Amino acid sequence: WNDRINLVSRKDCSPEVVFHRHVLPSLALSSLLEDGNENENGNDNVVDVGTGGGFPGLPLAILHPQTSFLLVDSVNKKLTAIDDMITSLALTNVQTLHTRVEEMATISPTKHKHQYGVVLGRSVTSIPRFCFWIKELLVRKT
Repeated sequence: WNDRINLVSRKDCSPEVVFHRHVLPSLALSSLLEDGNENENGNDNVVDVGTGGGFPGLPLAILHPQTSFLLVDSVNKKLTAIDDMITSLALTNVQTLHTRVEEMATISPTKHKHQYGVVLGRSVTSIPRFCFWIKELLVRKT
């Protein structure tokens, strides 16, 4: 897939580089998915914003099959590749969504508003802007 649509940088796409720059940093986030991140229904929900080539969502979904993941990107061709990977890996805990994160809570509020215990994003935008975009997605804890 990477040869066709540039999921990760083509100039340094060796297995070693992909493993060290993408897979390992993704797996390092695993501790965020421990107990205590459930929504009001008791389900673990994670949204990976601007997933690009599926990082960090896909490696984490493999490691945490009990957790539900939504991988979001505004570039549909990347999601087509990720959907193919999900099918090839027989992952049942991952879905994709073609949209912009800043529209999620308003286009489907019952589906996305306050539904995610963890929101992830790598190199999406500045931290203040990212926090503004995702604030309505996070579960409210009292």
